[in-house]
Amino acid sequence: MRGRLTAFLRGHEAWITSIVYSPDGRGFAVCADWDYGARIYDPKTGLAVAELGNYGNALTLTELTYSPDGRRVVGVTGGMAIVWDVETGRQVALLQAHRGEVNGLAYSADGRHIVSRASNGTMRYWDAQTGEHLVVKESAGDVNAIAGSPTSLPLQATVDDYEEETAIKRSEDGVAIAWFPVAFRLIAADPCGRRWAGAVGIHLYAISVEGA
Repeated sequence: MRGRLTAFLRGHEAWITSIVYSPDGRGFAVCADWDYGARIYDPKTGLAVAELGNYGNALTLTELTYSPDGRRVVGVTGGMAIVWDVETGRQVALLQAHRGEVNGLAYSADGRHIVSRASNGTMRYWDAQTGEHLVVKESAGDVNAIAGSPTSLPLQATVDDYEEETAIKRSEDGVAIAWFPVAFRLIAADPCGRRWAGAVGIHLYAISVEGA
């Protein structure tokens, strides 16, 4: 089946760094180099319906994620994350405690908590409504991805290069619930953490985590 372009979206003047759909599929958030913020687009019209300003922080956003109810968007910039209200476009919280660059975010399935991971191996837990920092934990191994779970706080994927394996662990206690005999270089997950995709070299894998 041949696809077709339905809209050309204007407004970004540099490389786009992240695209993420809202949970209901009615919009998607986009950020790009030197945008200092993000835009929400209507996929049917191709028009920007909201702008999320990176107020007071002249830094490029590198990753975006939606809350489970679609009412908030979190964007990563350097060692912090910014939370916006989608309807108003206003910044409602600034998550700032990491000493390394933030390179991953996930919401808990109930939307009450946000988990962020940094390049120095720390993972921090935040109150999603207030932005209050709750706890910090060290992670053993390289955490390549974190994702939500319907039964607990987000899961994390930890890669062990020496053992050449990847483990899926519960973030709150570090208990592994699944292992795979591949040390993935890239890994991503669906919002509930049940389906993962991993890549190493030219090889791409689809992964299922039962009981997540």
